[in-house]
Amino acid sequence: MKNFLSFLLILLLVNLSVAQTKALDSLMITGEFAKLIEMADASIESQSKKEAFLVAKAYIGLGNAKKASEVYQQNLEDGDDLRHFYSYGKVLLQQNQAKLADSIFSYLHEKNPNNAEFLYRSALAKQKLDSEDFKKTLYQAYDLQQNHLLVAYELAKEELKQKNYAIANRIATQALWNNPENTSLLSIKGQALYARGKWEECVSTFNQLKKVSDVPLFVELRLAKAHVKLGNYPDALKHYENCIAKDPTDFQILEDAAEVATFCEETKKAQIYISQAFALKDVSRSRQYYIFGTVFLQKEDFERAIGLFTQCIEEDANHEKATYALANAKDRFYADQQKILEAYELYLQNFPDGNYADLANYRVKELRKEIFLAGERLKEKRK
Repeated sequence: MKNFLSFLLILLLVNLSVAQTKALDSLMITGEFAKLIEMADASIESQSKKEAFLVAKAYIGLGNAKKASEVYQQNLEDGDDLRHFYSYGKVLLQQNQAKLADSIFSYLHEKNPNNAEFLYRSALAKQKLDSEDFKKTLYQAYDLQQNHLLVAYELAKEELKQKNYAIANRIATQALWNNPENTSLLSIKGQALYARGKWEECVSTFNQLKKVSDVPLFVELRLAKAHVKLGNYPDALKHYENCIAKDPTDFQILEDAAEVATFCEETKKAQIYISQAFALKDVSRSRQYYIFGTVFLQKEDFERAIGLFTQCIEEDANHEKATYALANAKDRFYADQQKILEAYELYLQNFPDGNYADLANYRVKELRKEIFLAGERLKEKRK
């Protein structure tokens, strides 16, 4: 009789435990985390391990990583479901307990060496620890599962950071095959292409990014500069104007926008932008003279452009752009070929290996030939 009563008592306790576990499961499904914890704590002495793990998950749901970590630490032991170790490891990462998190994910990797997620989380822990094995572990995860989006993103980002632009582009491109609208990967790919000077591909990638998301200032700025490299000045100006809308206080953007506006023959805009730039920063006088000179050069007001470029050179004798621009303005304004020749020769004398040396040398040869032929014609007339 006594044994029978003991059996009934055990059966009753089991049924109560099953009923409580079901009730806690129900609360977990409906997201009633605080209520779940309260119910579980009311019977903490008879709490099963499964119920304890539900409590840990409830604390995670409430954003209380510290309490979740305590519950896992008190209850986890070798042989428990790997999912609980995984959750514990993620909680430890949230708390920046990287060393302990790494040990958990290393344990999980030993248990299941073909799971890329465990290696990925281990890599994140190693990154927090500044471990040399961070990148190596990422590549191990990538080799296991190349379509693991987070692994591909972290790896592409790391290669970009280390200036391995071709590799970063390749990894991002492969990951984008199955995730063509992933903004993080599009951003990395665009940055890698920009760094490699692949201007058309860079523009295409960043434009694709703009279709699916708002973009930060640096994307608009790189689009503007890429279009300048391609000689697409109207498009470059549009992107510079987007940059100005995002940050109207950046004098460098305003200066660059003014220069591009002159190429578009938008002289009023150029004057507005450069005036705004000068108001924001004490720009050197030589810089002011040069930019206003380019404005008047675009307006074909060559006399004023010559005056401004001359003043620029007086302020800064090493201003290469102004020295060449002065020769170009004189070439288009003066009839006296000797004066034009002297301007180009001055540029070549000061900048023999300059950016415009080939153009200047070509023009010098032409002018010398024209001056010689003109002299010969004059001699013929005098005979």
